[in-house]
Amino acid sequence: MQLKNKKVHFIGIKGIGISAVAQFFYFAGAKITGSDSPAAFPADEIFRRLKIPVFNFSDKNISSGLDLVVYSSAYNQNHPEVKKTLELGIPLKSYGEILAEIFNQGENKIVVTGSHGKTTTTTLLGHLLDVAGYKPTVFVGGISNNWQSNFKKGQLTPDGQPKWVATEGDEYQKKFLFLKPDYLLITNIDFDHPDCFKNKKDYRQAFEKLKKQTTKKIFNGGKITSKFRKFLNRIDFVLLGEKNKENAFLVYKLAKELKISDEKIKKAFKTFKGVKRRMEFYSKPKTSGRKPVIIDDYAHHPEEIKATLAALKEKYSDYKIMAIFQPHTFSRTKFLLKEFGRCFQKADRVYLLPIYASAREQKLEENLNEILLKEVKKHNPQTQVAPFAAKFFAEEAKNLGKKWPKLIILTLGAGDVYKIAEELSNI
Repeated sequence: MQLKNKKVHFIGIKGIGISAVAQFFYFAGAKITGSDSPAAFPADEIFRRLKIPVFNFSDKNISSGLDLVVYSSAYNQNHPEVKKTLELGIPLKSYGEILAEIFNQGENKIVVTGSHGKTTTTTLLGHLLDVAGYKPTVFVGGISNNWQSNFKKGQLTPDGQPKWVATEGDEYQKKFLFLKPDYLLITNIDFDHPDCFKNKKDYRQAFEKLKKQTTKKIFNGGKITSKFRKFLNRIDFVLLGEKNKENAFLVYKLAKELKISDEKIKKAFKTFKGVKRRMEFYSKPKTSGRKPVIIDDYAHHPEEIKATLAALKEKYSDYKIMAIFQPHTFSRTKFLLKEFGRCFQKADRVYLLPIYASAREQKLEENLNEILLKEVKKHNPQTQVAPFAAKFFAEEAKNLGKKWPKLIILTLGAGDVYKIAEELSNI
């Protein structure tokens, strides 16, 4: 794929997936522009650093001089820039299609997928391959603390193809079925995305199709061995909780399959710094003082929330947890209502924010926020609705701190709830 001097425009460039693809094009020598809403996104800092211009949405961003337009799956043919692209006859591809085009031309191809944990697992894998000298090209759905980016530039062949390429396989809209991996790592399969999968069977079948497209070996998540547990304990692994250990074991098994030395594996696991918004500490536990510990986590599915709470209770058993949850999408909240009701049992206080709506769905008629509150209160009576206001939670923490000197404030959700953690850390 020769991209040098090609003029490429990305519609919805700030999206966590498409922004990684835009960076691949940039480092391959293409001339990049992008458009999105003016709202703040994690990718903003990356584009500022690389001096990639990002404009507000407008059909004026599309001109006949473009060689290619790539659009985010959040938008369709009604988008003004997509319409203009079609009118001018400029080649148009979705983010999923263009990622697959890059990936499938790679010489050695690895996909990490699953319902939960794929971003952290892919990032750990990318870091390990980098430490081992593979010079991988890596696409992930979060900002790596090692790279300060969701993309790792790797070695390309003279034809512009990645020598080694690893990507997160996104099951949403079955986008991962565009990918043809050599190696496949599956963290777990729990039903999600009811807005695009008919039922649990349909969801699982998508993963089965991806398995059939894998040419060399498939690694499935599961319990770790006592030998690997000792290995993690010896290096003081940064990631907390059993689920993260199970996902790390997948990376370890692939590393052994690739005959990467124990010394390189140990170095990679020891120097891994995690991913932003994945159990990210805004303030650390202190030996003295009564200031609360502030943590943010991307968990937005009941199984993820349970895993995060369990990991924190295991590590900080003498702390009380004040959980602030922002539900993500009406469809997920409605379909997994019972599961959401039961997943907060390890939290000592629960605060529910209004549902963070997706651009891809219409608001449901019934008042889901009230329904969710009733469901969670069945299992955790210490639950209440709360405003999206850091000052409110600062006051709550102050009051709770009088009887709970060791307190964790945990923000949860895939929306913008992390802003509360940010603000609290500055109060």
